[in-house]
Amino acid sequence: MGIDQESELVRKISMTPAHVHDGNMFESALSGDEDWAFADKAYDSKKNHKILEEKEISNGILIKEPAKEHS
Repeated sequence: MGIDQESELVRKISMTPAHVHDGNMFESALSGDEDWAFADKAYDSKKNHKILEEKEISNGILIKEPAKEHS
């Protein structure tokens, strides 16, 4: 779902079956005229970072922490 931060209006929505990972739907939530795109850790992937770079949209995706090893 793409939401306008200022007005909080839904601008775009895509519905998928439950087996489709949210992170795979990132580009479909973009309208293309955003200055920034914010998303949670589910969207942290090289592919999604590259999409934002290519569209010249500032990246607000939360970065996953590396997995910690158990001692």
